[in-house]
Amino acid sequence: MSFDTQNQAFNTLLFLYEKILEISIKKISAIRIKEKVHVSVDLTKNKVKAFVWL
Repeated sequence: MSFDTQNQAFNTLLFLYEKILEISIKKISAIRIKEKVHVSVDLTKNKVKAFVWL
C-alpha cells in the first residue's frame, strides 16, 4: 500500500469514528509506512557516490 493510499484510508477511518459515529479516539497506536524518498534519475558518478556514502 502506498503512503498516500494508507494516509487517506487512515484519515477516512478517523473521520468515520469521530464525526459519523461520534466516538472519540484519544490514543492511536498504529504502524504507518513512511513516505518514499525520490531519487533523481539523472545520476552522475559523483551523485551516486554521495548518495551511497550518506
